[in-house]
Amino acid sequence: MVIVDTGPLLAAADLDDNHHVACAKLLRERQRKLLVPACVVVEVSWLLERNLGPTAEAAFLKSIGEGDISVLDLNSNDYIRASELVVKYANLNLGMVDARATKFSHTFTIEPKFATDFCGHIWMLIYNNSRLGFIHSMICSEV
Repeated sequence: MVIVDTGPLLAAADLDDNHHVACAKLLRERQRKLLVPACVVVEVSWLLERNLGPTAEAAFLKSIGEGDISVLDLNSNDYIRASELVVKYANLNLGMVDARATKFSHTFTIEPKFATDFCGHIWMLIYNNSRLGFIHSMICSEV
């Protein structure tokens, strides 16, 4: 299984994205099931509809409905912890989605995890937690 954040899903769908080819290939040729945190599903849906239109959003939602993507649900403790991290790292504009996606990448022992950083560089395709990237290295002890 692969935990996937917003960036790679958007890049894979957007032919004009600088990382489209790499992200689409990695997601298409995967050997594992894709796991996406519920908050990421909402963010991806909204961004796809806004940037690429309803057809792109519908294709993403269909992939969830058909079982190509599994959704990781959040519980009440996840929302409480997200609120704490959003306040603590207000200067980073971390937001709920990044706070929770980072929590899942820290909590689950599933490898690899696949995300992009704020600048759009692919920074997570990691095995054995050997490299957790910019956001995670700053707050992994906090999640």
